[in-house]
Amino acid sequence: MDSNLLAVLFAICVAFLFSGMLFMLRHVSMKLSAQLLAIIGLYIFSFFMLDLSLVDIGFGNVSEGLLWGLGVSLIAIAALTLVSINMRVRSFFLDGRTKGVSKKHVAFRVLVDIPIGTVLFEELLFRGLIYGFFSSTIGVSEAIVISSALFGLWHVLPSITFSKQNHKAPAKIPTILGTVFFTALSGVVFALLREVSGSIIAPIALHYTINTASFLLSWKYSKKSV
Repeated sequence: MDSNLLAVLFAICVAFLFSGMLFMLRHVSMKLSAQLLAIIGLYIFSFFMLDLSLVDIGFGNVSEGLLWGLGVSLIAIAALTLVSINMRVRSFFLDGRTKGVSKKHVAFRVLVDIPIGTVLFEELLFRGLIYGFFSSTIGVSEAIVISSALFGLWHVLPSITFSKQNHKAPAKIPTILGTVFFTALSGVVFALLREVSGSIIAPIALHYTINTASFLLSWKYSKKSV
């Protein structure tokens, strides 16, 4: 087996173990510090171990990425706002973790935790390292499938937490399976967006918009449900 492939498989295993470790860290500053170190580690691993360039991990066509990112983000905001009007759908935005949180905490989540702790790390891993490596070695279609499937599996632990916090969510197993399916599907969208725009900036923008808008809607409706 190719040594670079072994290195990528090892990195994926480490990343999943790291994800599990993060759920055990309760202190926010420790969690963010670990994530920042992990981002730096991903860069070092991509450049020196796999010999990937900035273009390989998606930092080409910056202007194109910004334009695509802005366009799809505006569409996502409009879609989420319209969908949340439906009362049945709105219940899925309810999350016990957002009940009673302060505006200061909301600002921290939107400006620090979501962009650094979630979006940047996940995009560099899935649409950067994993997609970049497999698209350049076995093909774009295969890279989309592999990166998206792993992205779905990455959300197993968050889905377990969500099912415990949201009393209106389906039973645990359906919630987990549904989360894995829909996050894998979103992974396909992010990967296609990276391919079409030629830049990781576009999926970063869309990923941030979806996570932030979902969090703010959850905070808004959870306050009303108290």
